[in-house]
Amino acid sequence: LTPSNERELREVLRCVARDDLAALPVGSATKLPFADAPARLDVLISTHAMRQVIAFEPGDGTLTAQAGARLSALAELAQSGGRDLVPRYAESTQATLGGAIATGEMGSDRLRRGALREHVLGLRVMLSDGTTSRSGGRLVKNVAGYDLHRLHTGAWGGLGLILEAISLTKNPSLQQ
Repeated sequence: LTPSNERELREVLRCVARDDLAALPVGSATKLPFADAPARLDVLISTHAMRQVIAFEPGDGTLTAQAGARLSALAELAQSGGRDLVPRYAESTQATLGGAIATGEMGSDRLRRGALREHVLGLRVMLSDGTTSRSGGRLVKNVAGYDLHRLHTGAWGGLGLILEAISLTKNPSLQQ
């Protein structure tokens, strides 16, 4: 199933719960071959159609987009503002932002710039009952509460379905 907005996604999750179906969230399903095979799977729920860029602030180095946004499009947007999307991904033509975060994808610049979880400033997720949760924010230095968004990084959607993410971009001329 490919809901195009949060309302449709909420309805899908309610139907999944009502009918006791086993669901797996995916972006473009590029990492599906690497996932552990579930004991039961009735429905794939793709965020592929939810790909809007919410905000890009080159001066602040932040980019906010929905989970279905393709990494290649986000990298182009970041470059148009003189920034680099962090981390860099070799196969970003089909991969989505939410999928990369959910799988904890490592970039080719990990040793130089750190792991993906260090560049996720915040997340909005939808829980299995259709409620939404927010963690973090657009500030690079944010100490308000727990870093739950880091807990979602690499959890393969098991804790909630990623709706949107706030990611840190880097100035390519600065070595870090």
